[in-house]
Amino acid sequence: MSDDAIKRLKYEFENLENSPMTDIGCDVCLTDDDDYFHWEGLMQGPQDTPYMGAFLYFTIDFPSDFPNSKPEFKFTNKEMYHLNVNSDGHVCVNILNEWKPKTSIKQVLYAIFTILYEQNPESSYWSDKSELYKNNRDEFNRNVVNWVRKYALEIK
Repeated sequence: MSDDAIKRLKYEFENLENSPMTDIGCDVCLTDDDDYFHWEGLMQGPQDTPYMGAFLYFTIDFPSDFPNSKPEFKFTNKEMYHLNVNSDGHVCVNILNEWKPKTSIKQVLYAIFTILYEQNPESSYWSDKSELYKNNRDEFNRNVVNWVRKYALEIK
C-alpha cells in the first residue's frame, strides 16, 4: 500500500464527509476506522424510478495502487434487478470501465446513481432483461418494483 494511495483515499473520504451527497441520498463509511481501502455505503433509490424507496447497499474496495487502478464497486443487495449489475453486484458503468486516476469517488457515485434512472441495454449483463427493457418497459419496471419490495425496503 502506497502512501499516495492512503493520502488520496483520506482526501476522498473526508470530501464525502464534509460535503455529503444528500442530493442522491448517498452515504459512505469505512468498514474499519483504520482501513481506508474498504468502504461501505447506502444509496437511496431515486424518485420517479421503479427503485424509489429502495435502500441500495454497496461496497467499494480500493486497490493498493489507487488511483492508478480503478476501485471495485459492488451492490450488496441480493440479485439486484438491473441490466448493468451482474449477479455478484458488480456494475458496468463507463466511468469505471474507462478509469482515469483523476476521477473522484463522487463522480463514480453520481454515475452509478444515474444508471438507476436510465439503464444501458447496450452494456447489459442480461440479454433476456435487455429484451424486456426494450420491448416491454412496463413489465420490466414491475419486475424492478417487485425486487425492491422483496430485497431493498429494509434498513440494515
